[in-house]
Amino acid sequence: ICTSMPVLSFRTRTKFLIYMHPRDWYNAGDDAKILLSAAPDASEIFVFGRPGDDEKLQRSLATGPAVLLFPDASAISTDEFLRGRNLTDASTSSEEIAVVV
Repeated sequence: ICTSMPVLSFRTRTKFLIYMHPRDWYNAGDDAKILLSAAPDASEIFVFGRPGDDEKLQRSLATGPAVLLFPDASAISTDEFLRGRNLTDASTSSEEIAVVV
């Protein structure tokens, strides 16, 4: 399936930082890995407990704004996030946003 996925384009300069549990890394059905096919140049996987991954994730997050995707009653929409960063026309921004999944 992953090899059949088209590469997607985004309205913002976006990088996807996928932080996963080791069980998910070895689970062939884990859907977070689909991002590697959908956004191959903008996705990176970090596995909790894998040597060096936590430090690499921290360095990636230190380079600019980040948003954590997590379902919660107090979660905001992507449009609200962009408005809060004054990025109503995100396609013209040079700022890269890290999306942590």
